[in-house]
Amino acid sequence: MSKEHWALVALLVNLLQSLAKFVGGVLSGSLSLIGEAVHSLSDSFASVITYISIKFSTKKNERFPYGLYKLENLASVVISFFLFLASYEIIKRAFSERVEIKEEFWGIGAGVVVFSLFSSLSLSMLERWAGKRYNSPALIADSYHTLTDAFGSSLVLLSFVSAKLGYQLDRYFAMAVSLLILWTAISILKRELAVLLDVSADEKTLERIRQIILDFENIKEIKHLYVRSSGGRLFADITVAVEGWNFHHIHQTVD
Repeated sequence: MSKEHWALVALLVNLLQSLAKFVGGVLSGSLSLIGEAVHSLSDSFASVITYISIKFSTKKNERFPYGLYKLENLASVVISFFLFLASYEIIKRAFSERVEIKEEFWGIGAGVVVFSLFSSLSLSMLERWAGKRYNSPALIADSYHTLTDAFGSSLVLLSFVSAKLGYQLDRYFAMAVSLLILWTAISILKRELAVLLDVSADEKTLERIRQIILDFENIKEIKHLYVRSSGGRLFADITVAVEGWNFHHIHQTVD
């Protein structure tokens, strides 16, 4: 499947999860499950943005001769803001509402949580594999976003187990879900802003590029090497000292 197809699959799964969690949360009275429904809905919006950015990131025209490759990084930033929103919603509900899981709908809520947990784990692993295969930062960011759903579902499942044992701890598990989402949002935002601000590639990548350049026998020295990563691509600005008398051969080496 293409990057666009993976983004559409993520969108459909997140919409299904959001609907199931909302119904299960309302019936069971679980705040953490309703919070996870909000989270999944934000996942759905994020998947829409991911799809749009992937669809148009390779488009080129006279004004954008290199293509709109940074759209994927911008989409990842927007995804992080959806995560901030989800975290805020859960915390607000935890402090402003009475929280108690209803015994008669315990089975429905627990079933929804188990379904969400396994579907989120599966989707996250597949989406990350696709993101690495196609070198798509938007897909990779979305996979981490989906992974927070799996961790969140694990916490909600613990909440349901606790309720079954007679302990109503849903409010606290909802707050834990919120903190988990917040941490993921900060991580994604920090990484993508670094890319948009043209931070240097990591030292391992720089060293690999140095080795490749110096493998050419008539390259005597690397004067400077600046490399940045953006939109799943590497951009390098390199100055080298070349030895030789044949201008045509030197030109070929530099190319």
